[in-house]
Amino acid sequence: LVLPEMGALPLPAEQRLSGSIRAALPALDAFATFVPGVAELGGSLSADIRIDGTLAQPGPSGSIALRDLKASVPAAGLAMQRGQLTATGEPDSSGRFHITGEIQSKEGYLSLSGQASVLEQSASLQIQGNRFSAYDTPDARLWVSPDLQIAWRDNSLLIRGNVTVPEAEITPVLQLSPAATTADAAVSAGRAIAPSRDVVMINVHEPPPDAALPPQAPFQIDSQVGLLLGEDVTINAVGFSSQIRGEVVFTNSPRQADIMPMANGRLKLEN
Repeated sequence: LVLPEMGALPLPAEQRLSGSIRAALPALDAFATFVPGVAELGGSLSADIRIDGTLAQPGPSGSIALRDLKASVPAAGLAMQRGQLTATGEPDSSGRFHITGEIQSKEGYLSLSGQASVLEQSASLQIQGNRFSAYDTPDARLWVSPDLQIAWRDNSLLIRGNVTVPEAEITPVLQLSPAATTADAAVSAGRAIAPSRDVVMINVHEPPPDAALPPQAPFQIDSQVGLLLGEDVTINAVGFSSQIRGEVVFTNSPRQADIMPMANGRLKLEN
């Protein structure tokens, strides 16, 4: 890092700087402990960054690359592999980076493209995919094909697009015990258990549940995302079997204080 005017007094209002950063991490395994839910993390990182401009407005350029990424999330049965992510800066030190990336899950994939500006603190990204295996456990298997546009500017997040579910198998491991005849059944380890019919509860005073407030958004969210269910979305649980079809649009208004979206649409059971 070079600061050419630091040796002269008085110090200039706009201190010029020039420098470079080079880094290489051949293995990312150790970072798995810092990512909740991730049991396995692999890949490598390399960076070659050039910085020019002033202390008040540094202009980075160069490139950052993540290669051979893989990660597993056991709770969701998710295993991702063959991931790549590259950010390449424009040579004019404007702080604009072009971003591309891709990762696979079973036979499907997700891709990322777009650009980000370090100086403007903004980004415009597109996420697309086809039959990405997003959930794979005995309770459910879920494949998604997203087509989303995401933008960030002035502390505001903008999201538009659709997430298509071409196929899903919802098969929760549920069993009803012979005594499970009331709505007070307790669910434990995938099994619904209720007290026996000869049990009488007396002097039971349960405290009212806390009025939990919805989580507050740390920034403005302007989103409109459609969830589209394909023809191969099925549910099979406790003797009930059916197909689920339909479309639901989830919307967040920038005026909302909480993060929970509004849902509007229709789902129907067939067969």
